[in-house]
Amino acid sequence: MYLNNKKKLLIIAPKFYDYIDLIKIEIEWLNFNVDIKYTFKHSLVTRILNSFGLNKAIKFIRKNYYDKIFHVLNNEYEIVVFITTILPIEYIDLIKKNNPNASYRLYLWDSISRIEISNEYLTKFDKIFSYSKQDSTDLDINYRPFFFNKIKLQNKQIDISFVGKLHDKKRYEILKKIKYHYPDLNLKLHIYLDFYSYVKNVFKLNINYLDITHKKLPYTSYIDLLSKSLCILDIPTVEQTEITTRVIEALGTQTKIITTVKNITEYDFYRPENIFLLNNTNFQEIRLWLKTPYSPIEEEILSRYSIENFINELIYK
Repeated sequence: MYLNNKKKLLIIAPKFYDYIDLIKIEIEWLNFNVDIKYTFKHSLVTRILNSFGLNKAIKFIRKNYYDKIFHVLNNEYEIVVFITTILPIEYIDLIKKNNPNASYRLYLWDSISRIEISNEYLTKFDKIFSYSKQDSTDLDINYRPFFFNKIKLQNKQIDISFVGKLHDKKRYEILKKIKYHYPDLNLKLHIYLDFYSYVKNVFKLNINYLDITHKKLPYTSYIDLLSKSLCILDIPTVEQTEITTRVIEALGTQTKIITTVKNITEYDFYRPENIFLLNNTNFQEIRLWLKTPYSPIEEEILSRYSIENFINELIYK
């Protein structure tokens, strides 16, 4: 008779590129059976409803979605991991009622300032982790930066690349300025904006249609582009004050970083040869900086940001 001695773990998270699948695979190596439940994501229909202020209709659709998922969730999980997930508290209570002996973990890969979260919500978890140094200090929770998946090194064929969504005017203006100052460099800018958002913001952001794409870049293609890039642009949104996932992933590809995040100098992987802190007056210095060799990061530091270390802290800390 075959006995399955694997522990059971549940991940509740938004569907974002392949990050949750990568986390699932890594946890399964630790002798876990892992299930994933994705949180509600706005469709074109709900976004149109929102534009007309039909919030009750959206709440009904969201409630119906979560009822179908969580009212049948009666498995005995030993660990439940929420990743930047803000569920209505009634559903957290329902999950805890059906899995009373589980340990509940919350990982925040977004700043508290950008998500609605209450003190009551935070009390629902046994362990809380945040990618944000500031939030970790302010809330007295565990600091855990994001991860890179695997080391991937290739010949650098692209001078500067960018992959990201066109969130605001600041990001767009910086990207246009880079193109203006360095027309001779090999630039690869994948600026994503879905068609609905394009129509909504085309005049507000003064968008040139030729600058953007309506297709997201698959994760594997993104990592391939990153590994072929001498440098990647990291331009957080106006609300963000800390490094993005791009910075950590660039460690695994030995890709230089141009960023506007001032506190990046506080990180243990900071090297001025590898990281250019961009401001309004130093655009002309980028070319000379690009010519400086990449300074390899010590293995001890690099390992802290690996997916293996990320999972070990999330599960066993």
